[in-house]
Amino acid sequence: MSTEPRTAPSTAIWSLSILAGAVVVILGYLALNGRSPGNMAGGFLVGGATVLAAAAVGRWRAVRRPSAAGSAARWFGAVPDERDDDVLTRALAIVGYVAIMASSLSTVLVATTSWDPLAIAAILPALLLGTLIVSFAVINRRS
Repeated sequence: MSTEPRTAPSTAIWSLSILAGAVVVILGYLALNGRSPGNMAGGFLVGGATVLAAAAVGRWRAVRRPSAAGSAARWFGAVPDERDDDVLTRALAIVGYVAIMASSLSTVLVATTSWDPLAIAAILPALLLGTLIVSFAVINRRS
């Protein structure tokens, strides 16, 4: 591992990133509003705002007191250390393994059963996201 200290991205770059994210969320809401079924536009707006707020809180905690912030907060704040890099790399390796196995299993299920292929394809991202969250938490605790 290197011993070079990591520096946080400049405040201007971070502010522009949050502003760009807010613009994307607002444009997505405007594009979906009136054209999408149900509350899809509202869900897009609330989900996007939640992610931006989580990133801002993580950044604030990671820059204010990096030693008190957790690994996920440092990643959201764009100031991870070497240990956080290692934890994420190991968690993503597990996600890659699960992705290969799950896509193979889904191919077999589509070919041999009468299950809806779209339902199987919709389950895969949720499975991989859940795998990432659980594996990141477990590896973070163990290391």
